[in-house]
Amino acid sequence: MKRKLSPRQFADELERHLLGTEGKWDWGDTTSIAIADERLERIRRGLPKFDLLTRGKDRDELKAINAALHSAMRNRARNRSSALPRARTVSLAS
Repeated sequence: MKRKLSPRQFADELERHLLGTEGKWDWGDTTSIAIADERLERIRRGLPKFDLLTRGKDRDELKAINAALHSAMRNRARNRSSALPRARTVSLAS
């Protein structure tokens, strides 16, 4: 069974790992349980190399992945809001 989670939830899991605030099994779940969203699943498959984060290079790379997720979410929200129909101007003059 695959986990259903949003990009925001996934980004939150990465953030908790970066901060060291995840629960005992959280990172194990993040790295070992498949995700239904294929875009997130592709990222998840590469996460085991970030288990320890003892090297600054690994920490920086995981931060960059998390930043890219947040950027994609902002862009998606911006595109959605710009795609909303604009209010029409109604003329009251007859």
